[in-house]
Amino acid sequence: MKKILIALLVTKLSIPVIAQEQRADKFADHNDYAAAARLYKKSADKHPNQKVNYKLGECYRKMNRYAEALASYDKVNAAGAFFDPQFYLNYGLILKNNNQYESAKASFRKYDSLVPSDPRGRMYLNSCDIVLEDHTWDLPIIIENVKGLNSEYSDFGAVPYKKGIVFTSTRRVPMNDRLFDGWTGGYFQDIFYAEKDSNTGVFGKATVLEENMIDLHFHDGPAFFSKNYDTIYISRVQYDLPRKLKKDMAVNRIKIYSAKMGEYKWKGMEPSSLNSDDYSVACPFISPDGSKIYFSSDMPGGYGGSDIYVCKHESGGWSKPVNLGSSVNTMGRELFPALDSAGNLYFSSDGYAGFGGLDICVSLNQHNIFQKAIPMKYPFNSTTDDFGINFVKSGKSGYFSTNREGGHGDDDICHFDLDRDLIDQSITTSIYTIGYRPKQDTNMVVKIIPPIQNLETPLPLDSNITLQTSRMDLKNHPFIQDSNLITKKTNPPFNPDTFSTIHFAFDKYAVEPSEYRTLDEVAAYMLANPSTLLELDGFADTRGTYRYNIVLSKKRAESSLNYLTSKGVGRKRIKTIGYGYSRAVNRCVVGIECTSEEYEVNRRVEFKIAQQGIVRAHKNARKGDS
Repeated sequence: MKKILIALLVTKLSIPVIAQEQRADKFADHNDYAAAARLYKKSADKHPNQKVNYKLGECYRKMNRYAEALASYDKVNAAGAFFDPQFYLNYGLILKNNNQYESAKASFRKYDSLVPSDPRGRMYLNSCDIVLEDHTWDLPIIIENVKGLNSEYSDFGAVPYKKGIVFTSTRRVPMNDRLFDGWTGGYFQDIFYAEKDSNTGVFGKATVLEENMIDLHFHDGPAFFSKNYDTIYISRVQYDLPRKLKKDMAVNRIKIYSAKMGEYKWKGMEPSSLNSDDYSVACPFISPDGSKIYFSSDMPGGYGGSDIYVCKHESGGWSKPVNLGSSVNTMGRELFPALDSAGNLYFSSDGYAGFGGLDICVSLNQHNIFQKAIPMKYPFNSTTDDFGINFVKSGKSGYFSTNREGGHGDDDICHFDLDRDLIDQSITTSIYTIGYRPKQDTNMVVKIIPPIQNLETPLPLDSNITLQTSRMDLKNHPFIQDSNLITKKTNPPFNPDTFSTIHFAFDKYAVEPSEYRTLDEVAAYMLANPSTLLELDGFADTRGTYRYNIVLSKKRAESSLNYLTSKGVGRKRIKTIGYGYSRAVNRCVVGIECTSEEYEVNRRVEFKIAQQGIVRAHKNARKGDS
């Protein structure tokens, strides 16, 4: 009798649970992932099972809520083998998005064993090792979150416009603040403008570009402009599809619209001839001379989810779209095309062996032919979504968007400037890609001197000497142009295997009082030798994630910098780099268990002092410095 009662009770309880999941399924089928996720979450909390956790994880993944997706996928994996091999591919991608590379590799191996005919399993598996190894060649490029533009919502697609920036945002607009997008659960996206103060460089308050361009029931953006800002092109989600098509396919098409600037404002939006009710066209980019339009589309005949296409401007409109081919497009999604001043093509994709999520990729233009695209390196790319790059001047500075950790909201707009960062002039974003190696200069001679000892009497240096680095650093460091040309001429004699460092407590970046003396000696040396430049290289041990240790090691270098500047050393004479747990000086690499003493050796900051001309990254650093 007891078993029968329990069975009846379970049956009665399961009826509303099943109905709830069926409702959630309908929402998911219509791309209303926010509503579906809420219902799946209730079911998973009350009656957890592998299938509902998978559905919940899928909703979070499609909403780009990676941490929540991982929590759901972890429960699916913990429950045992899952019937759908696609889970293991998606699980690996989400693990990668959350910086769990070793677990991601295991999931990709599982998928590859289940579906060996799909090359994605092996590609993503190999990408984990490629990305980690390639971090050893990162340059100290600074990516700045543009605080004046970003909000708690999604902000992306920044393009120059007049005296400021036009961008797309899902922030609240009073006229449509009661309307929500079911896919994301947020407000509809609109186009905003923020003017930049020419004196302070600070952006003013962002406002809707023009109210007459707003459609309350559409997603508007991203936008792009013709060279003279007399024509605007935007992506707009089209909801008024033929009833049968919309009902049967449960889709909404993205279309391109344009408007001409009148005497005072934009004149009504007109649909492009490229649009179709059968597929989407989005992310328009107009070439500088106005002769071509690049865009993303999922039209039939492509390579994957969406591809990059180009059309030429002809009398009467645009030519027939041409797919840019397998050098650019993959079985994944290619979005947000853009060109730099050299004509190289940039776009974002989840179909390359990159960092994870959407990665910014570049296809170099050689004799008007786009070469095989390559993902860009960190910090342009991260394990989350990085997209929508646009340039301000000569391929050296610009904006892109990312939802990486540490931002203000969902997607944030970031700024980069390679000229400001004093990167070698031969380096542009066009070649700063995965697999990048610095150009060699066979005329470069690097000399090493011993660690700083007592600097009450300044140590004499000849004009060619650069200070302290280990032999391993000379082999791998991207700014030393030829590590094979090392000489041992010094004054006084020295041991080439020693170099000055300071060490840090576990998980800390504040300088320890026991290290003040070394920093005081470095400061004294810098003040006594005003022509020298200093590089501070921060490192961490292998405990913690890769991303966390990159940040921690950078903070250790910056903490050392702050101490030195407090002693009077000019900030412009110092460069800081964080290398995370790469370049261990002992056996304590990833996967090796070490003693506390062995770990401590790698929690360090190394000092490198160079005369002008030895380390190219600093060749302009002394301008205007004291």
